[in-house]
Amino acid sequence: ILKKQGIECPKCFADTEDINRGIIKIDEYGHCSIPMDVTEIGNHCFHGFEKLKTVVLPESLTKIGDLSFANSSLIGIILPPKLTQIGYQCFINCKNLKMVTWSFALTEIGSNAFSNTSILSIIIPKGVKVIRRGCFSFCKYLTSVIIYSPTIEIERDAFLFTSSLEGKKVNICLKKSTFEKLNGENYLPERRQVIFMSEDF
Repeated sequence: ILKKQGIECPKCFADTEDINRGIIKIDEYGHCSIPMDVTEIGNHCFHGFEKLKTVVLPESLTKIGDLSFANSSLIGIILPPKLTQIGYQCFINCKNLKMVTWSFALTEIGSNAFSNTSILSIIIPKGVKVIRRGCFSFCKYLTSVIIYSPTIEIERDAFLFTSSLEGKKVNICLKKSTFEKLNGENYLPERRQVIFMSEDF
């Protein structure tokens, strides 16, 4: 279900044939574009669409629902600047997903949202107060995490089995003041190197 200006559109994504007959089309290259006035992508919208490789999200988008892109073949995604919420298991098992351009408006990233993806770097904006359980678990290609949030809680298993396949440490960049009051330090990646950024950020 897509929500356009507060009105829910009919569900039309039961399978690949339905999506190609609906308001959204996936072309022969695995690409699709979401209409510009869509504010929300509903739960399970593109769940299991192995054909989907790239998607353009509109600047109007503020929320992506639970499991919206789970088990798809996305290789990268640009999160629009107004996006505030990413749902539970939103991108779980998107094993080809490496590049994410983060929205600094984010306030909520659901549990297991990026679990078992191939993302290389993570940015946690100031508005995010909690890194949910399993959020970045099994991200074995991760090299860096930048935390801008001044106070952050890290839930159990947030970075479970998140270590470089080459045995390299994951760089964790945050303010020293944030690190000193960090709730959940032990749940950061096991192999890590902490780098302190300027307190002015």
